Amino acid sequence: MGVAEATRSTLDAIAKTHTPAGQAALALAARLDDPDCPATALAAVAKEHRTTMAELTRNASAAGDPIDEIAKRREERRRKLGA
Repeated sequence: MGVAEATRSTLDAIAKTHTPAGQAALALAARLDDPDCPATALAAVAKEHRTTMAELTRNASAAGDPIDEIAKRREERRRKLGA
């Protein structure tokens, strides 16, 4: 698995693939996987990719099971009504 594939998998899991930052992360990942990327650029590209992914994944949770999400919302409503 290359960096681009791992990046896409992570972004898909947190529903951020189609955001501008997500697209930037994918472009950076593709550059890291490119064998023609100059060695002098790799460190800068890797650092920017790491920073972008950190921003994207901060406070993000993986998409949960829809049934679990419904049950969670139901429980929250019951708690509010009972309070």
